[in-house]
Amino acid sequence: MIIKFIRIHEPQLYFVFIIFTVVKNKLDVNWEAVEAQIDDIRTIVSLSLDNIRGIANSDDETIGTVIGIKLDEAEAIALDIFTEVDREVQEQTLNVESAMEYLHRLKKLLLDTHAKIADDVNQLSETASETIKNTFIAALDLAQAEAQRLYELLQARINRA
Repeated sequence: MIIKFIRIHEPQLYFVFIIFTVVKNKLDVNWEAVEAQIDDIRTIVSLSLDNIRGIANSDDETIGTVIGIKLDEAEAIALDIFTEVDREVQEQTLNVESAMEYLHRLKKLLLDTHAKIADDVNQLSETASETIKNTFIAALDLAQAEAQRLYELLQARINRA
């Protein structure tokens, strides 16, 4: 946001008009840092799903294959979400509200995926089941922490205004 001060001279009166000119976010947001933060979230989601697949496969290959199919579906949905995010970053229109919506969708995806594979995971060893559960929890926590940093980067333009 740019603030311009204009003085209008009238007999012994000065009026100061403040004109707020909204300039696109791209002037105020460090988009490279935003991209890096989004890449961190993407990595968390991707590695978590890959780790879950690996844990399941190493414990029981047959059940791991079934879980892997469900994880493939989740990865495809996550890819769609990140494609939308990337488009907004490229257009430099991503804001806190839309970033929060994307994170909400990712969190819902992780929770839904956990629910979809729960019966299969329960057929694995107790150690594998617990590790998968903890991996989902860690993914949610880490994604939320990285998202907070993303919100701060996007918020910077508002704080400068």
